[in-house]
Amino acid sequence: MEMPAAISLDVILGGAAGPLMAHWLDLSRARGGGVPLRAQIDPAAIAPLLSCTYICERTGADIRYRLAGAQIEQVLGASVRGMTLPEIFHDPLALEVIGGIYNSIMDGPSLAFGRGQVYVRLDRISFGTRLVLPLSSDGSAVDMLIGVTVREVERKLGVDESTDKRQNSVVIPLRDLPGLNWSGA
Repeated sequence: MEMPAAISLDVILGGAAGPLMAHWLDLSRARGGGVPLRAQIDPAAIAPLLSCTYICERTGADIRYRLAGAQIEQVLGASVRGMTLPEIFHDPLALEVIGGIYNSIMDGPSLAFGRGQVYVRLDRISFGTRLVLPLSSDGSAVDMLIGVTVREVERKLGVDESTDKRQNSVVIPLRDLPGLNWSGA
């Protein structure tokens, strides 16, 4: 399971995270373009992905999980609702990478997309698809994000097997995603 050579809207829509991308696009269009509002998200539109969906909000310098599906919490080992990134991710490299990706998404606005290794926890490694998209709490600031991490294959790590714990997601400004024709804020 590898990243596609070229990432485009069609690649994202045709994959495991496609329902979230399609819903996000519908919401953006309903607003006349721009980043959708958090309040617009319809759980029924992404029902197959709810267990692997999360929503985060940036308040000042903190990024806080507002919602995390059952699969996300299972992988992280706890309920993360209301927790900040440093309260969840204790590895400084993981914290720096994830915080950097999330801030880039909200600052862009951008999206993050990845295929391949999505989790390494204890003695297990998971491969799949990750998509993270910007949201707004109030219609003006891009201060939230919604993401899905779809685990497609999971296996036990070998005794002497090493892993690369870096995220394989690529951050792409919305204006630069082939096929999107982004003109929003």
